[in-house]
Amino acid sequence: MTDTRAYRNESDVQTRHPNWMSWVPDNKRLSELSLPGTHDSGALHGGLWAECQALSIRRQLNAGIRVLDVRCRHYRDGFQIHHDRVHQEQSFGDVLTTVCDFLDKNPSETVLMRVKKEYDNYKVSRKFQETFQERYWEHSRYRNYFWTDAGSDAANPRLDEVRGKIVVLRDFDGVDGVIFGPKWKSFKIQDDYKNTSSKWEKVKAHFKKTDSGNGQTTYVNFLSANSLTSPPSRVADDVNVSALKYLFKGNVTRAGWVMMDFPGAALIDAIVAHNMRLMVGANKEPLTEDFNKIFKNIAYSATHAGEKKCDDRRKQIRNFVQHVIPGQRWNVIACQTKGAKNWFFRLRNTTLYNKSDWIDGFCHVAFISRPAGGGVSERDLEECLQGKLNDTSGGAESRSEEIASIVRSQLAGENWNVLVKKKPGGYDNWAYSYWGTHFKKWRGDFCFVVWAG
Repeated sequence: MTDTRAYRNESDVQTRHPNWMSWVPDNKRLSELSLPGTHDSGALHGGLWAECQALSIRRQLNAGIRVLDVRCRHYRDGFQIHHDRVHQEQSFGDVLTTVCDFLDKNPSETVLMRVKKEYDNYKVSRKFQETFQERYWEHSRYRNYFWTDAGSDAANPRLDEVRGKIVVLRDFDGVDGVIFGPKWKSFKIQDDYKNTSSKWEKVKAHFKKTDSGNGQTTYVNFLSANSLTSPPSRVADDVNVSALKYLFKGNVTRAGWVMMDFPGAALIDAIVAHNMRLMVGANKEPLTEDFNKIFKNIAYSATHAGEKKCDDRRKQIRNFVQHVIPGQRWNVIACQTKGAKNWFFRLRNTTLYNKSDWIDGFCHVAFISRPAGGGVSERDLEECLQGKLNDTSGGAESRSEEIASIVRSQLAGENWNVLVKKKPGGYDNWAYSYWGTHFKKWRGDFCFVVWAG
């Protein structure tokens, strides 16, 4: 079975988005964002039923995770990170130091942190909330990183208000006169962690509620669950795959805050990608670095069901990129023939271009075209290339270079893209989508495709 990159039970992950929030508009509320998060974020130790993550919190943040679920045992008037009775070999101070260091390096980001009391107290002389306030909230090392302007238990700040800050999601009793942050129970939360057999149906139903719900309401969706027969890793291996398939198909425009066990690169990326819809205006350049990583991973989700293998994949890829970045002239190519002698393309004046790995024998390309508006007709294009195709030589790479040189010099009013493919042909072997003036002809063993913008 193909690795869809939905689930990852290793100490690294094939994606990195340390500052993806930098391109999200300042005026967006936290409730409007699609945020990847982790359930029991510090639970890396203790065996099959205690472990929920393989990535350290530092690596989670660098991968793009922005909601942490931090479970604190009240221990000797301080906090130790626990999953039930299992100590996770770090303190709350360790977690805060990691997050503060991350925000120092990436001031465009915000980290939302659910703080919850876990397991039994041990030798404490004060209440949980008092320790939180005195030892952490007011500590000189951390206090400047906490967002302190909540104002109410249901606060929903704009992104520009919390960049470079930790937003505490308070899942503990408060202190008179102090609002640490939004109250966890003020959100719409799906966290049915006991019913492993029906977990995906609960997750899917909450995705639908999130998408149809008020944008000023925060929806939190836990993909995690466990039972006597299904530890967290087994549930994640199933539910994460279903969630990625659902998001890849473009079923929602807002995913909400998605809390995961063992998230894989493509699942993290699919959630991050849904925030690209929030950008306004034609300039998509700020998305380039993050889009490139997202496309590399999301291409692993493409499948085929019938004889038109490449066309199935082309349609799926195009549907996803068009869904997360709508209103653009998306071009997509899928091919099953390796090597520059067998297929090659030359693009002109494009943005957000990327090419996938070879996945199960298939390669995928997506890019946004930038039409020049030269107004060259298909008849003009055909006349320009008349008799020229037979004069080309070599493999697909050299032939594409020759044709590109001809059309770009003789019909300079357009941005021309050229694709050359050697036999065999057919949708099972290659497929493409295009915009603008289009030309396609077979000559001998090669098919020549040229289109504008």
